[in-house]
Amino acid sequence: LNEINGFANINVKYGNFTINKMGRQQEKPTNYINVEYSSGVCNINECGWLKLEAGYSKIAIGTSTALIIGSRYSSLKIKSSKSIVTESKYDHPFKVGYVRNFVCNGAYSNFEISKLYNMLEADVKYSDIEVIEVDKDFDLIKLKLRYGKASMKLPVEPGYDLKAESEYGSINYPDNYK
Repeated sequence: LNEINGFANINVKYGNFTINKMGRQQEKPTNYINVEYSSGVCNINECGWLKLEAGYSKIAIGTSTALIIGSRYSSLKIKSSKSIVTESKYDHPFKVGYVRNFVCNGAYSNFEISKLYNMLEADVKYSDIEVIEVDKDFDLIKLKLRYGKASMKLPVEPGYDLKAESEYGSINYPDNYK
């Protein structure tokens, strides 16, 4: 499909698709896509607001304004989004290029974010989170991580307080934070 400007309610089982552009923004109801057992990669090059349910599927999204994702046993690759809220189970990999806000509940998934601009809140277990770069003007990073590891490159400039606690784990940070 080249372009969808109205409301979309798409259900795909045992197939795949490519959508160049979903133009709908913050209008009710939100565009909705449900993908189960995709036979290839389901591609969305550009979208506004989207609610996505995925199971046993491969998803690739170029740019988006806001994503609400419920996924399990899937592979997700998102180049950039202003906001992502997700519940993820058994997803490998869950990769995000650039994101302003990322909120996540998950289990048994691995998350990778290339650059975080503003906020990360995650409550995950048996999962790993890697943030390759955090913007110097970020507002909040709040992690509840059980039986996994988190790795992130924080800005070297002062301007934030670091409060970190761990049970049954370890926290490593540069010497200048001690």
